[in-house]
Amino acid sequence: MELTNTSYISGGQGTHRTIVSSNFGALTAENNGVSDHSFGRGFDIDMVGDGINPPINLVTNLDSYRRGLDIFLSNLQKLPRELHPDLIIVHDQLASELGVLEKGLEDSNSAVRVKYKALSPYINFGCDSSHRNHIHISFSAQRAGSFLTPAMAETLGQISFGGSGGGSELNFDKFKTNYYNKPNETLSPDEILNMLVTTGLYSYEVAAIFVGIAERESRFSPYALNPNRVTKDFSFGLFQINLLPAANGKKTFFLKYPSDQNVLGLKLAYATEEGLSQSDLEDKVKNTASRSTVDQRIFIPYNQAYMVGVTGAGEVEFSKRLKNNTQFDNYIFGPWGDYKGTYGFINKVKFSTISSAYTNSGKKIETLKSWIRTKFKNNKPYPYIEDWMNGEYYEENV
Repeated sequence: MELTNTSYISGGQGTHRTIVSSNFGALTAENNGVSDHSFGRGFDIDMVGDGINPPINLVTNLDSYRRGLDIFLSNLQKLPRELHPDLIIVHDQLASELGVLEKGLEDSNSAVRVKYKALSPYINFGCDSSHRNHIHISFSAQRAGSFLTPAMAETLGQISFGGSGGGSELNFDKFKTNYYNKPNETLSPDEILNMLVTTGLYSYEVAAIFVGIAERESRFSPYALNPNRVTKDFSFGLFQINLLPAANGKKTFFLKYPSDQNVLGLKLAYATEEGLSQSDLEDKVKNTASRSTVDQRIFIPYNQAYMVGVTGAGEVEFSKRLKNNTQFDNYIFGPWGDYKGTYGFINKVKFSTISSAYTNSGKKIETLKSWIRTKFKNNKPYPYIEDWMNGEYYEENV
C-alpha cells in the first residue's frame, strides 16, 4: 500500500473469513453477500500511526479510534484518487459526527466530505457495530479486474461515472495504459474528465474544460503527435503539450507512472541519446525529434494529465499543488490559445462537449457557468463567454 510510505498501518486482509455475509451471519439471510475479504479486495486496519508519534490502537476507546481514523483519512486524501478505496466502513458511534448515512453515498456537504475535501467522490462510507475495533477498506470487483455485467454492477453498487446519461464503469487501467502504439484507440469525454479529477489536482470545472480542449487538440487521442515544425509544433497527446524549446521543452514535468520521476521536457522529446549538452539537446528537439525518439511514458494518459498542470501553471505552482494536495480550481488555460487570435483558448472549442461531460458527472450546468463567469475575468476569452456558453462556436484561423 502506497499509504505506508507516510503512515504506520497495521492490519490484515482477513482472507480466513472466506465466504460470509455482510454482517458475518449465515448466507441464507436476506442481506447475505460475499465478503470482499474472500477475494483479497478487503483490508482491516487495527492500528494507525503518523510516523512521528506512537501508533494508535483503534480498539482502545472511541477517542483513540477517532484520532486514528483522522490520521488515516488525512493521509489517504494525499494520494492520487485512483488509489483510494471504494468502500470505507468505520465505528457506528461516529456515524452522526461524520455525517455517514445509513444508506451510504454521502453528499458533498456531509461532515466527512467537508473535513477531508480531497477524498475521492467515489468512496462510499458505512458504519456498523462490528467495526468498533478496526477500519475496513475495500475495492470493488470491477477495480480488481473481475467481469460484471452492467446489471450485476448496478445491483452490487459498483462505481460508475456518467451520471444519469452515463453507464460506463470507471476503468483506471485505461488511464495507466501506454498508447504509444495504439493509434486507433481514444478515451471518451467522460473518461477524460474522470481521469483528470482522480489525479486529485483538478476541480470538476477545470477538468470539464480540458475535455473540450482535448477534443480540439487530439480528438481524444492519447496517441496523437504533431511534429510539424512549420506550425512550430512538437506536440503530443490528448492536450497537445508542445515540447519545443520555445514552448514547454525547458520545463520539468512530473511523471507518475510507472513510478514517480521528474524529467526535463526536452529529454521527453528526445530520449535516445545520453550526455547531450543543453544546446545540443535543444537542437535535436528543434530539428530531429520524432515519435521514435520520445520517452514513451508521455503516451500514458495519467502522465499527460499531470503534465497539464506544469504546462498551465508552471513547475513551481504545480509542485506546491502536488505537495499540498490542493486542486487547480482557477484559470490555467492560457497556453492553449490565449497568446494568439481574438478569442483565446475557446477558439474552436465546443462548449456543448464541456457541458455534456460536466453534467454527465452529476453536476449542474449553472454551477459550471457561474464558475466560468467568475474565473474567466481578466482573461482573453471573457468578452465572448456568454455567447460561447449559449452555443456560439468561434472559429478563427490563426
